[in-house]
Amino acid sequence: MNEHTTDTTARVAIVTGIGAAIAEPLHEATEEWTREIVTVELLGVLTVARHVLPHLRAAGAAGRRASLVVVSSDSAKAGSFGDAVSSAARAGVLGMVRSVARESAVAAMTVNAGCPGPTDTAMYRELADAQGLTGKVFSGMTRGIPARRLGTPEEVAATIHFLLSPGTAYITGQAISVSGGLTM
Repeated sequence: MNEHTTDTTARVAIVTGIGAAIAEPLHEATEEWTREIVTVELLGVLTVARHVLPHLRAAGAAGRRASLVVVSSDSAKAGSFGDAVSSAARAGVLGMVRSVARESAVAAMTVNAGCPGPTDTAMYRELADAQGLTGKVFSGMTRGIPARRLGTPEEVAATIHFLLSPGTAYITGQAISVSGGLTM
């Protein structure tokens, strides 16, 4: 658990995000692969949340600002080509975020999700290369994003930072897209 103090607020915050670098169309997915994705991307987040929630709720009930922020994916909202299993697992994570936000609001605790869209990371480039999305195809894909570019890890981090900031104590149960307008 990461605890820090600012001039005005004592707070407790947890940020969690778990993913796997596998993408296959559903009709090609094996049972083993499907279970691995669901185990990592859904059950992994649920397990972390289940273990930290008592601590966060106690901090919130004691008057400290408590926040859980989950890094999910825009694919949870809109689906993603060749990524049905991961999209379904991440949609389950968003359901957990909304349910836990309702359960925990009375304890002065916020629960939200940051949902990155296409982001320029090593994992994203490896997946794009594995699917043959290089050169013109990759460039054409970014043209489908209203901002006409991939996001950056720093932009995702800035959104998570915002969700943890003092001014967001009344924002809970939200899934904020960081997608250059791809998902609204």
